[in-house]
Amino acid sequence: MINDETGDVGVDLLTCDGGFAVDGDENFQEELLRQLVLDQFLMGLMVIRQGGAFVCKIFDAFTPVTVALLYILYREFDRISIVKPYTSRPANSERYAARSRAVAWDNESAGQWRSANAWAPWVRAATAMW
Repeated sequence: MINDETGDVGVDLLTCDGGFAVDGDENFQEELLRQLVLDQFLMGLMVIRQGGAFVCKIFDAFTPVTVALLYILYREFDRISIVKPYTSRPANSERYAARSRAVAWDNESAGQWRSANAWAPWVRAATAMW
């Protein structure tokens, strides 16, 4: 829908701040929220226009899945920062992965990320390591 409405160009900025309560399971927050973070990253790669920016909440980076997702974004964006906001409680594991200036890609390479099948080998490999 977003690509249809933008003439398949995409958006300049996408922010993703998903999460849910994990009371009592804080040590497993990254694993419990894995699917949500994966979906947010996939959405980012699907709708960000060339030169666009993406900010997404992550929780630590201990699991192979999170590391694999960060590596994918390292390949697709010029600049990557992982930031812990000053207003975030020190004990909270939330961080924000901020990316800017999406690398120029042609329609074929952009299309590969827009297919869920393109993610399958990365996620399988990362999950197998875990």
